[in-house]
Amino acid sequence: YMLWTDHELHGLIATHYPWFLPIYNSYPHNIQRSDSSRYFLLHRYGGVYADLDIVSTRSIDRLIAGHEALLPLTPNIGITNAVMASTPGHEFFGFVIKELERYSKAWYQASRHMEIVSSTGPTFLWSAFLHYTGKPSVALVPPAVWGKCTVCHPQCAEM
Repeated sequence: YMLWTDHELHGLIATHYPWFLPIYNSYPHNIQRSDSSRYFLLHRYGGVYADLDIVSTRSIDRLIAGHEALLPLTPNIGITNAVMASTPGHEFFGFVIKELERYSKAWYQASRHMEIVSSTGPTFLWSAFLHYTGKPSVALVPPAVWGKCTVCHPQCAEM
């Protein structure tokens, strides 16, 4: 695994996606840089991204096998960005990173929370997915498979 620092993430954007650096640097909240960085990481390198508070209780090999991009559904907000998987250069994450500019300043971002979730967070990702035309190339994982399984409640649905 690789644990990326803020400095390394800034370097990733500056080196491989310099067109996005002004937006990246202008985000008022650090979490927006963190959120947006995950999409760039998956686009550039592929792999599995997971928030630090996500704990796998079993192998994910069967879950990701045969999929080029994988997003988890949640019961509340559609799709989450807490855990995602992709092959390098997948077109969905290429679409997502281009959409970040369009969503960076919107009229409906009236509160800090709405600004974050709708500009770079899960609401942004869900909206981008709804506008993405290549949906069959993205597998959606039901909440019972990923989201209902936690350290406190380890009873998960089978993959």
